Amino acid sequence: MAADSASKKADDISLFETLITDALERLTDKVATMIDPINAQLQEINNKLETIAEETRKAKEIAQFNTKAIAGLKQATSKQQEEISKHQDKIIQIETHLRENRLKLRGVAEDLCPPNNLSQILLDWFATLLQRETNSTKLIENAYRVGKQRQKEPRDVIVQLNNTTIREKILSLAKKRKTLNLQNSNILVFPDIPAEAVQRRRSLKETTATLRSMDQRSVLHELDSFQEGELIIGGDLNVIVNPALDRSYDSSKQNKKKKANSKPSPLADLLEQYNLIDVWRQLHRGERDYTH
Repeated sequence: MAADSASKKADDISLFETLITDALERLTDKVATMIDPINAQLQEINNKLETIAEETRKAKEIAQFNTKAIAGLKQATSKQQEEISKHQDKIIQIETHLRENRLKLRGVAEDLCPPNNLSQILLDWFATLLQRETNSTKLIENAYRVGKQRQKEPRDVIVQLNNTTIREKILSLAKKRKTLNLQNSNILVFPDIPAEAVQRRRSLKETTATLRSMDQRSVLHELDSFQEGELIIGGDLNVIVNPALDRSYDSSKQNKKKKANSKPSPLADLLEQYNLIDVWRQLHRGERDYTH
C-alpha cells in the first residue's frame, strides 16, 4: 500500500510539471508573438530617428555654410558700399570743383530777362554791383535758367562767372545785403552746390547745431589739467587770423574805419590765450593760400 501511494504522488508531480512546462511554453509563445511587432515598431522608430538625425546634421551643415556665405556677402556688400561712397564723394568733389565759378540766382523775372538777353543784363548788373566798367573785363561766360517753367515764380538762373574771385565778391556782397535788387526785384544769390552735397549738409544740420551750441572754451579749459605733452586742435573752424593772407581779397581795405574798433578774430584770441600756433602758417609764412 505504501509503495502504491508513493508511486501515485510521483506521477502527480510529473503531471504537474508537464502542465507547468506546457503553460510556460504557451505563455512564452504568446509573449513572443506580442513582442515581435513591438520590436519591429521600435526598429522602425529607431530607423526614423536615425534618418531625422542625419537630416538634422545635413541641415546644420547647410545652415553653417549659409551663415558663412551670408557673412561673406555682408562683408562684400559693405566693401562695395564703401567703394560706392568713395566714388560718390569723388563725384561730388569733381562736380563741386566744376561749379566753383558758378552762382545760382533766385527771383530773376522771366519777362524782364529774356533768354537771348539774360547774360548781358546780368553782366551790366554785376558790373554795377562791383563798380566796374562793363567792357573792362568779361565777368560772365554764360547764364541760363534751370528747372521747369512755373506760373508764379521765375526759374532759377545759373551764372558761369569768369573766375572764383568775382564769385566770392558777389557772394560776400549778397551776404551783407541779404538780398540784391535787379529791376525792382529782390534777388537771392547762392553758390551753385550739387544736390547731393546739399542733402549731406542737411543731414548734418542737427549735429552741426549741437557742436555749435557747445562752449569751445569750456572744452579747452578741461585740457588745462594736462601738464605734459602737446595740445593739437583740429576742426573746420571757418575763421581767419589775417584777412590779407587768408582771404582771396583783403576786406580790411574796405573797412578801414571799422578796423580800429573791430574785435580780434576768435581764432587769434584762442591762439593767444592757450599759447597755440597755426602750424600751416608757421610752415608757410607770408604765403597766400585759401579755400574758396
